[in-house]
Amino acid sequence: PSLSTKLNAAASSGEFGTPDMGDVGFVLLAGGTGSRMKANMPKQYLPLRGVPVLHHSLDLFLEKLVDHCKSQGASPPENVVLVMDPTYQPEYQPILDKYPGRLEFANPGEERQGSVENGLNKLVEMSGGKCQYAAIHDSARPL
Repeated sequence: PSLSTKLNAAASSGEFGTPDMGDVGFVLLAGGTGSRMKANMPKQYLPLRGVPVLHHSLDLFLEKLVDHCKSQGASPPENVVLVMDPTYQPEYQPILDKYPGRLEFANPGEERQGSVENGLNKLVEMSGGKCQYAAIHDSARPL
């Protein structure tokens, strides 16, 4: 059954469990320039509770969600793509190195839809076609 079918069945039975997420991939969009905000850096890199906003999203998808899935006996997501301007990639390479095979970069497109497309293409590539579902997350809005 599809993920949607599993979620609907769990919700209608009154027992909502954590579905297996081994075939779900995440695309974190962090390629924006924050030009409308008029800050000295894109908003995904501004501090929130002492760390850059983007780090809250990375922690959610690479640590907290994985721990939750495992604690519930569900398969965690295996693939996360970080769509990021190449200018910032060297700074984030040590984070990618902590998650070999689970976290990879994709370059942003000219517009958001191009960034999503690049992220999805990388997700298909890194999962070897195993990824059946994708969630697109705007890293500047982690809450």
